[in-house]
This record gives sequence, structure tokens and C-alpha cells, in this order.
Amino acid sequence: MESNFFLTLQKKMNMTKKTLISIMLLLVGIPLSGQFNDDFNQIVPLSQTAWKGDIQDFVLNDSGQLQLKAPEAGSSLIYRKTNLPDSVEWNFFFSMDFSPSNNNKLRIYLQLDTLDLAMASGYFIEIGENGSEDKIKFARIVNGTALTIAEGTPGVFSSEPSEAYIRVTRNAQGLWKVYFRKLEEAIYELDFELFDSTVKRYFDQNFAIECIYTSTRTSHFFFDDISVSEPVPDQKPPILLEGKLLSHTSLELVFDEILDKTSVSKPEHYQVEPDFQQPVEISFNPFRPNRMTLHFAHPFINSKLYTLSVHGLSDLGGNTLPEPIRYGFYFPEKPGYQDIIINEILFDPYTDGEDFIEIYNPSSKIIPLKGLIIKNSMSTSLPQKISQEYDLFPGKYIAISPDTHTIRQFYPLPDSAHVVFNALPSFNNDQGNVSVYLQDGAILSLLDSVDYHEDMHFSLIENREGISLERIYATEPGYNKANWQSASSVFGNATPGYRNSQFRLESITQDTLFWLEEAVFSPDQDGYFDNLVVQYQLPEDGWVGTLEVFSISGQQIRTLVNNKLLGTKGILVWDGLTEDGGLLPVGPYIILAHLFHPSGKTARQKLVCLLAGKL
Repeated sequence: MESNFFLTLQKKMNMTKKTLISIMLLLVGIPLSGQFNDDFNQIVPLSQTAWKGDIQDFVLNDSGQLQLKAPEAGSSLIYRKTNLPDSVEWNFFFSMDFSPSNNNKLRIYLQLDTLDLAMASGYFIEIGENGSEDKIKFARIVNGTALTIAEGTPGVFSSEPSEAYIRVTRNAQGLWKVYFRKLEEAIYELDFELFDSTVKRYFDQNFAIECIYTSTRTSHFFFDDISVSEPVPDQKPPILLEGKLLSHTSLELVFDEILDKTSVSKPEHYQVEPDFQQPVEISFNPFRPNRMTLHFAHPFINSKLYTLSVHGLSDLGGNTLPEPIRYGFYFPEKPGYQDIIINEILFDPYTDGEDFIEIYNPSSKIIPLKGLIIKNSMSTSLPQKISQEYDLFPGKYIAISPDTHTIRQFYPLPDSAHVVFNALPSFNNDQGNVSVYLQDGAILSLLDSVDYHEDMHFSLIENREGISLERIYATEPGYNKANWQSASSVFGNATPGYRNSQFRLESITQDTLFWLEEAVFSPDQDGYFDNLVVQYQLPEDGWVGTLEVFSISGQQIRTLVNNKLLGTKGILVWDGLTEDGGLLPVGPYIILAHLFHPSGKTARQKLVCLLAGKL
């Protein structure tokens, strides 16, 4: 079973490196004229920025990126002036939406003393070559002659798209370090390092981007987050990015940087509550040094909420967590029959609206919904599988619709409502079925099923479009049509993703065979006791019953059931109308129950109710 891990509290400064670099540059008084940080979020044309060169071949796209937009095959180069400190750091993101080659490749000139490449001196990196060995190549150019002096890991950039964040540093002694970070990773990986101080001129330099491309790749180069600056000392404490439960006794932690192994290796720096467990072993991933796995002696229990507290960890720069980090986690649990129930159905939506179903969790389990199958057993329409990652907690609701926008448009939803997008099978406007299944391999297990019919609506509603059917009691079977009622008009005719307007708690069992949940009711669709609910509990199976409604003068008004085999426990509902659907005056009415059993036993009971109206 897949686990879930979620942030509950982390008190720390949340500041991007981009922002931190800018602030530190100001604090230490470095002149900013020769250094820059460009995220391409400006709204001015590229021609009004510091970039020069073939700017007609580039655009700032809607995603806030610099993008090549050349008219035909060739090469395009743009640049901007920069003055370099003795120690310097270059950062940038690139994406080539293809597998690079000799004819479609990228060059980033970290420094050039002139834009005449036939005479220039400086350094650049290149990505793109034939075959599947694409890597970072580091080259020195002296008086127009280029020489590759270092290469990175083969094959890192051979896939499509070829993209990564690149970081290059150089100190005053000429030590170069080249790093990369793929989008799915949290930290930079050192690709290679080298010493070279051949080109020592640092002022009046140029940072340049050169794209070399064929006619099919004229718009497939992208760039972002380019900066040239003096390296800023790491003064941030580590950040816990993610937790992942690997098993019922182990969980993996992912940080945004490499941590000091001494501080990380101390079990007392971790505690899981409410069990007060500390790890018995801490293991490390040598290929992903920002990750560690905590191993515990006692297994975690399904559907139980835990909190992991982490404190005292430091990074390689000696920055320690200022306050404990707390993360909550749990293992969800597979549902059984009626661990989740169909709680509301909209099968006849407004014009331009969409159907929805609502699922409720009456169990004590935390239930994963992804992979459950929704089916209309009365239709040939295809079943639909829930694709959303969503865990339904005990006592919570979720509405599912192929158009969440119209659901929110037509119905006033509180902040607590949960409505998610997912395809649904086709539901006819007159009748149909909603069934939810758990698929475990080749086995389909029914979780809940409801047959609906338009006649299940309150009979005095003439136009039922846009009005949902709501389940009254979560504890009563969905196949009991008396357990469904039209949503209240006071609540907007539907309550997707939160408690039903017609919701009622099961009342406490009485000493009598039949009892009224509430003796006063008002069938006005305001969501407050719109129906009279007769609850019953019988001593054994086999009882057959007839329930009739009479006026106070003894006139028969309505037959609720006639010689019907009753279960040992259930409900019967009167909507306050006559047999032919007519309205009744307010006042008292009598419910008479007659029962007999095949053993010869009989029973009789009288109940009195009050049909009320608005003042």
C-alpha cells in the first residue's frame, strides 16, 4: 500500500537562493554593474534589456523564459557585459527540447574578452554531440583557438528533452568546479573539476549564449535563471523537502543539500510520536547524499497518524536547524465493503453543467481513492478509474466531476468542500446506477452501489434539473430508496463535497419496535426535517409489516408499506403528502403499524407526529 507523508510544521526562513544572493550582494557592497541575475520575468521587450547581439532571434515567452525563435537554420548568439570578481559563480537553466547533436547544440561562454570569436580568449561549456554520449564539455579559447580541457559524465544529456540547471564556480587560484542538477533532483551534483588560470583578464568581459541549430530546431532552445556573481557563503540551515515511507518500518528523508554525517547519524535527533520511537538504524544513499533512510523497530499501523520530529541536524557549512521540523505521515488502508459509500448523486445537471457523485468515508480507515473504479451497471458506458492521488480521511466527503468549474459556478460551496476532477461514466437523467469498485489485480470488489430513479425526488418538485439526490443516513443501505431525498433548495439544491443538507445521525435505539427520530417535521425542502423518519428494530427476522398514516379524525391518508417483509433494523419515510401527491394541512397525524410473524406472533403500535409549516 502506498504511503503518504505531509508537512505539518516547519518554522524556518523560506527564501529562494536567487533572493538570498541578491541581498548578500547588497550587504557586502559588491558592485552590481558587472554582475547580474536574470529570471526573464520582465515585461519589456528583449531589445530594451542589457542583452545584445542576435536579439531578433530570441523572445521572452509566456512561461517567463528566454526562447530561441529564429527564422531559419543557422546559429544565434546573444551576450551581455560583465565584470568578474576573483572568485565567481555562474548559474543558469537550459532546455533543448530534443536530443542534441553536432548540428543542434548549445554553447555557453562564461567569459569572452571580445565577441570576435576568431580572436577571442575565454572559457565556455558545450552540450551536444552525435551518438548517445552527450555530456558537458569544458573548453578554453585563446586568441580564437578552442581546446576542450575537461569533460563530464557521458550520456547525462542524451535524452529528450536535454535540460538541467548548471552551476560553474572558479576561485582565485583557478580551481573550476562544474555542477548540474536535473529537474527531478534537489541538489547539484559535482560533474568534474579542474585547474586552469590561462585566461586571467576578468574585467570588461562578455557572458554569451550561442545556439547552433537546423531548420527543425529553430524554436527549441530555452533558458532561465541566469546569474553571474561572487559565491555567497551558505548561511541557510538545511530544509527537509520530502519524506517517503518505504515500508512499515522505514522512511526516507530528502533534504535540499548534503548534511553533516555526524549530526545526521544520531538517533536522538529523530522521534516519532505518539509511539516515541527513535530509529534503530540510519542508512545513507552514496549516489544521492542528500537522502537518508530511518529504520524503526516497531511497524507503523495502517490509518494511524504519526508525527516525525527532527532537530539538531547540520549541513556541511555548519548551519544547524534553528527549531525542530515536524512532519506528519500515515499508511492508508484498502477499503472493504461500505468503508466508503455513495452519498450524493447529480444525474440531471443544469444546462451547460455536469454530473457529479459524492463519496463519504464512514469508516475509521484512511482510504486511498486512486485506482477505484466508478461504474454505471445499467449502462454500456465505459467504467472510469479515479486517477487523482487523494486519500479520504474518516468522516470526510469528496465530490467527483468531469467539470469542477461548473460545479463551483452553480453551487455555493464552503471552504471545507472538496471537489476534484475525474471522468465519470454516463448517467441517464431518468434512472441508472452508481457503483464503486476496488480493483486488486484481476479481482473487482464492490464497495457500494446505488440504483437511482427520478421518482426518488420529492414529488412536488416539478423541475428536477440541477437538483441532487442526497443520502439521509450513512448507516442505512444505499439500495433503500427511503434513504434518499432531494437536496434542500436552501442549500442551493446540492451539497457537493461537504455534509448533505438532508443528513441525519442515527438516533439511539428505543425500547419500542417503532419510534420517530423527530415527531415534528415540515416538508418545505429547507433541509431541516423535511421528512418524517420512522425507525424500527425488530427482535428477529421474518416480520411482515403494514404502516399507514391517518388524520386525527381517523381518515386514511397514506400507506407507507403494505405487507412488506421488513429487516431486523431500518427506516421508513413519509414525505408529508397524500397517496396521490397532494398537500396536507398542518396538524397532528397518526402512524399505525401492524406486524405479524410466521410463528403466529403479532404486534401493533401507534405513533403521533406533527406536520408543521412556516409562520
